[in-house]
Parts: sequence; C-alpha cells; structure tokens
Amino acid sequence: MTKLILIRHGQTDFNIQGKYCGYSDPPLNEEGMQQVEKLKTRLEGLEVDVLFSSDLQRAIETAQIALPNKLIKQVEKLREYNFGVFEGLTYEEIMEDHADIYTAWIGDPSKKAIPQGDCFKSFSNRIREGLDSILLKNRGKTVALVTHSGPIRLILSDVLKYGTDKFWKINQDNAALNIINYNGSFAEVEMINNKDFELYDEGF
Repeated sequence: MTKLILIRHGQTDFNIQGKYCGYSDPPLNEEGMQQVEKLKTRLEGLEVDVLFSSDLQRAIETAQIALPNKLIKQVEKLREYNFGVFEGLTYEEIMEDHADIYTAWIGDPSKKAIPQGDCFKSFSNRIREGLDSILLKNRGKTVALVTHSGPIRLILSDVLKYGTDKFWKINQDNAALNIINYNGSFAEVEMINNKDFELYDEGF
C-alpha cells in the first residue's frame, strides 16, 4: 500500500486579503509559519519516506518547516491553478472587470478558461501527470506532498469520483492534512482537510 499525505501550504498575506494567488509567489506570513510549526508537531514520529513539494515558495517553506529533516523534491507540475487575469485580485476586484468570465468559470471550470491562465483540462492533466509519476516511482512508501488547494481538490475529486460541479465544494484550509491510501488500482480517502488530528504512537 502507498500512503499519500497531502498538505496544503500555510497562510500567506494573499490568503488573508482574499486574493487569488495561483502562480504568484508570496512567502508564508507569520501566522502561516505558526500554523506549519503546529503541523510539524503533529507529524513528529511519522515515518515519511519521501517528500515532494510544489516549486512555489509558500509550499517549499511549508515543507521545510513541517518536515525539516527530509530532502524536498520540487515538482513544477504540482503548482496551483494559473489564475491568469485573476492573479492578485480579490473577488470584488475581479467582478468589476471580469464578472462574466468569472461567473462562467466558477459555474463550471471545465467549460471556461481564464484569459492568460489555465484551462481546467491543462491544469488537470498537469496535476495528474505529476502525481502519477510520483506514485509510480514510490510504490509501497509513505509519500508527503505539499501543494495548494486546487491540486488537492483535483486529486480528492478524482479518488471520490466527483464531477467538476463539486470541485469547489472540497474545502482546504491552510496547513490542513489529507490522507489517501492506494492499494493497486483501488484508492481510499482516509482523511480530508484535517487540522485537529493528533498523531499517536501507532501513526495514522
């Protein structure tokens, strides 16, 4: 069995300001670092075999703090959704200039691409290719993967066989844990968006 521990990065200023971040590259803020320090405590004693991260600094910093003794393998394909013209804008700012595009995209991201950004198909293919490569090369291991809310939503949606209409209904808090167990072609979700779970001697 392969155990995949999916971790969303800690808080950034973009998060508290309600800005779409995507390919933008802000660091963790003070609260984000504190969140990840708590995550580190929760992960102590867990035998993680390999650690992967998106190559954006908020994910790398989260990986460095949460699992400080592990070599981080950065994977560009695990980046967040590229929000194009929405990057760095709040919902209110987007609705001022891009209301029609935003409404259509939120309604069904698979049918509306963001100008200068990702279409849902390219985003999905990128994440699936990155994850498939990791799982193929690390069968039978415990894999920690630090990434973003979009990739985590997609990975969970695939395992749960959700359609794109439920993509936005999978909540992902900063520094939250998700666990998926893969056994051959079968995958089982053990944990979603958990911030309160405490490890015990036996592990998860």
